[in-house]
Amino acid sequence: MTRVTRPGGRVYVHTPNAGSWYEGHFKLFWIPFLPPPLGRLYLRLRGRPPGYLATIRRLTPGRLTRAFRRVGVTALRRLADSPPRESVGPAWPLIRIYYRWLGVTPFIELLAEKPVAD
Repeated sequence: MTRVTRPGGRVYVHTPNAGSWYEGHFKLFWIPFLPPPLGRLYLRLRGRPPGYLATIRRLTPGRLTRAFRRVGVTALRRLADSPPRESVGPAWPLIRIYYRWLGVTPFIELLAEKPVAD
């Protein structure tokens, strides 16, 4: 994204957080940081094709920040995150506590500004 952004330009990112209890691509309740082999098994048990799982890169705010910094973008601003809106059924009261206590948000919103070349 930053390669094609002009100097001084901005990149807006809104992406699911790896710490979320919902997997939006599959529209399923999802255990955060579930290892890929267990994720594939879980998808098969839920009747979903697991092949697409290998293409998903679940991000955390830290991983996203490090990725931008590796390409020289240090002007990063975390935006007000969207409120949780998952449909996780009867587990919702516990998941709400998880989000509040750990400060995890279901989505990451970030604004990155590409530095102006000297």
